[in-house]
Amino acid sequence: MPALFDNESQTDLFIGPPANDLETVLQEKFTLLCMLDHYERCRNLQPHASYHTKYLDWMGRQLDAAREGRYEVVPADEVAHLLALSPAERNKESMRLRGLLVKLPKGAMATGSARIRENCEAITRGEIDPLTLLLRGNTLMRIYDIGSFDHSGFMQSFSQANPHASILEVGAGTGGTTAKFIGNLSSYERYTFSDISAGFFPRAKQRFAAAERMDFLVFDVSKLPTDQEGLEEASYDLIIAPQVLHATPSLHETLRNVRCLLKPGGYLVLTETIDAKCRTAHYFFGVFEGWWLGDADGRSDGPCVSPDRWDRELRASGFSGLDHCVLDAEAPYGFCALMVARAM
Repeated sequence: MPALFDNESQTDLFIGPPANDLETVLQEKFTLLCMLDHYERCRNLQPHASYHTKYLDWMGRQLDAAREGRYEVVPADEVAHLLALSPAERNKESMRLRGLLVKLPKGAMATGSARIRENCEAITRGEIDPLTLLLRGNTLMRIYDIGSFDHSGFMQSFSQANPHASILEVGAGTGGTTAKFIGNLSSYERYTFSDISAGFFPRAKQRFAAAERMDFLVFDVSKLPTDQEGLEEASYDLIIAPQVLHATPSLHETLRNVRCLLKPGGYLVLTETIDAKCRTAHYFFGVFEGWWLGDADGRSDGPCVSPDRWDRELRASGFSGLDHCVLDAEAPYGFCALMVARAM
């Protein structure tokens, strides 16, 4: 299988989501206000699940960091101003910021964060399912869409070089990544759209009704693939994993499971929220249990790790390491990275 990352001319094969530092600062201010309200309302409640305790503890540490001048993305004087607001002033400022953010490219994230804050007590008590809550109005789909890297350049180059390839997408969910390239994918033998739950499949089948040779498969990437129906060892030329591999107990075991499904020389393209200074993604996704599965894997404070650790984990799991890495924005304004490795 030919390599696609042998020279600098290939750096435009992936296009990151829109980056706007001002929008990121506004969003981080809004997230700080959401956390202040959420933590005050829920810290004395009895959580229905242990991961909510982890979530609230994490939130408390972020608020302490803000009070100590370590809320890096927002200027210190603005952080101090937000912390000093009364509950009524805080609510007014939250509404103002939300009004600004929903008009910007990543406005769906503000909508989702606001919905979590508004329902935080019911979420903590287990009276409402956060997934059901965030699927309303296609909010979760829009969040994944705006945070997805455009794979079109890579997929076109890959399909031209490998016209009979078998492709697996792991944790395809709402199809935000798939939608950016499937219409322009020139040729392939098989495209498997997979997720841990079949709950996303009805909408995905409607969304990608025009796609040829696409099948839908329930797949838990944290478990041995050969023990799961429809999967065979070394059967795929390319695996795409958008924002999913972190939501497992062990990065090493998960990557070994992915490696098991790839042919030698096959590509893994993964997008991951990284260990960054921005808190918004952590606040939003922290309502999901999968965000907190990494305790025994050195990820007790959340699932995100640096590209350097991904490189080490990939090398230890039968991959080449990071052949290519694209950040969504320059530090400290970024929060995710797209990474590429090959099966050895």
